[in-house]
Amino acid sequence: MIEYIVTTLIVLIIIGYGFNQAIIKRLRTEHLDKWRELGSPTLFLNNSISNTLKFLGFQWSNQHKQLNDGTLNKIILCEKAIVIIYVLLFFLYVALGIRQGL
Repeated sequence: MIEYIVTTLIVLIIIGYGFNQAIIKRLRTEHLDKWRELGSPTLFLNNSISNTLKFLGFQWSNQHKQLNDGTLNKIILCEKAIVIIYVLLFFLYVALGIRQGL
């Protein structure tokens, strides 16, 4: 069972990166001013703690809804779902690992 959870966690990480890239691309192409305000985030490069926190705050505080971009809102909603599922599965993994003495 633990092997399936680990595999699922890895897949969720990959999917999450895909959603983050889609969010960044949408911001850069459709909402350039907001993208710059967030520190011009990218998927891996040019990310400081400051712009990472701005980017996360933008997503989780629902600031994105002010842009009135239905596509962006849907992408961010999916990203949030992925993160929530990931966290729940991670806690399940830890609980099962403790129970099995791993």
